[in-house]
Amino acid sequence: MICQEAQENFIPYLYRELDEKTYQSLLAHLEKCQACKRELADMRNVGEILSLSHPENWWKAKKKYVLPLRPFAWAAVLLLTFVSGGVLHSLLYPSVRQDQSKIVQLLIQSQKYRSSLSEDQKILVQTMEKELAALSGNLSLIEELHKIENSISKKLWKDALRQKQEFSMRYPDSQLNLSLNTHLFFSLVKAGEYSKAKGIYKNFLEQAFLMPEERGKALWYMSVCMEKTGEKEKCHALWEKLEANPACETYRAKAIRLLADKDFSECHFPSARMRYQKYLEENGQKDEQLEKYIEWINYHEKDAFYPLILFVQASQKGSEYYYGLKIILENYPESPLAITACEMYLHSQQLQMEGKAISFPGKKSVDNLISYLNLASESPEFQEISTFMLYWKASLLEQKGMKNLALKVYKKIQEENSYNRISHLATEAIYRIEQEQSYNKRREL
Repeated sequence: MICQEAQENFIPYLYRELDEKTYQSLLAHLEKCQACKRELADMRNVGEILSLSHPENWWKAKKKYVLPLRPFAWAAVLLLTFVSGGVLHSLLYPSVRQDQSKIVQLLIQSQKYRSSLSEDQKILVQTMEKELAALSGNLSLIEELHKIENSISKKLWKDALRQKQEFSMRYPDSQLNLSLNTHLFFSLVKAGEYSKAKGIYKNFLEQAFLMPEERGKALWYMSVCMEKTGEKEKCHALWEKLEANPACETYRAKAIRLLADKDFSECHFPSARMRYQKYLEENGQKDEQLEKYIEWINYHEKDAFYPLILFVQASQKGSEYYYGLKIILENYPESPLAITACEMYLHSQQLQMEGKAISFPGKKSVDNLISYLNLASESPEFQEISTFMLYWKASLLEQKGMKNLALKVYKKIQEENSYNRISHLATEAIYRIEQEQSYNKRREL
């Protein structure tokens, strides 16, 4: 979960409305992200203050727009959240509500959570903003801002861009220009209006001062625009820019992961390993798939990565390159890559038994796999890899503790394949099992 997703889930989290999966994901994010933890604490504190203070204007708005089952309107809380403690406390007093700079700061902060509000909540926020703006003589400004916001909500992008241009010309020095352009940029990307979003970034956000996390988010969304419009090299350059900036935190980690995947797909395995390791270190969570990739790279470094090159070619170019998978299974059957290569090959075509198609088992329980391999190893469609499937089946039987059955399969491999790598491994397995059984018999005596 990234910061934006976490922040959008703060309100349902506080009301215990999150499903278990999202709840656990949010908790995991909060454990490693101090910025989000502080913001959630601030939001909770503001809610408690507002529930006790009941400012007159807020209370009237609450009665008019309160949502069902809510003890108080969180949209009003959002209006006052993420302001420093002194400003937050002082805004509850009428004498300070007329401080124009502080009210403008509130208006800027309230833009941050626009995308996570319902329409009813937006109405409430806009009501509060108008009342605060009227106190400081900013009513015409905020009304224009709301016009742009309503155009964004209705996805009237041409109107929003025109109104934004007019706003910038009328209020060139307003601090609201940055938050407005940022909100419009992110909204355009989410709506798939990538070309329009690129214009906002290049003409305004690229040179604007943004906090590190906001800059990281902007760079990330810009990379999405570049990718979607076919500018892959520029997209990759933005990922590298994120990678080089530790302050971008969450978005940096996502960029490192994608750069690692790119390295892997281009067979730059040492670079991919370095980036996968960096991602795992910084993300602080286990990822079995990435750990598997690192294991493959480490194992096949001695082979100049040849089996991995064959695997990547088969992954990218399809069945015409599946001969590479057969090479892996025949010559590197003990490789940690071999089972994945076999699965890919088996997925490429369905097993036919008595006119019925049998797919590779989705749930990889040992029993399901053994049953499937038992059938597939006898099928003409998979004759070229049948020896490896028997070896895999024997390994699974041994894993289940069914040593005698495993021994029979290993001996079958040995009899049918006088000289190849799999036969050699089967011979080793036979010796190992027989030695173990002999030892157990001696202990019993």
